Amino acid sequence: MKDFLVKAIAHNKQVRAHTAITTKTIEEAKRRQDMQTVISVVLRRFMTAGVILGSMQKGEKNYS
Repeated sequence: MKDFLVKAIAHNKQVRAHTAITTKTIEEAKRRQDMQTVISVVLRRFMTAGVILGSMQKGEKNYS
């Protein structure tokens, strides 16, 4: 399964929801850094939060 980010907007843009699946990205970072599982759990949470916060900052533009 690919990583993805879902953004939902409702009620005339007054309600927003963001969710992300970042399993592949985290597994790659864990492999490259040779991390222990416990440390990768913390990394997973921070990287996923970063993806969601970053998506809120860039609006509708695509920077890929």
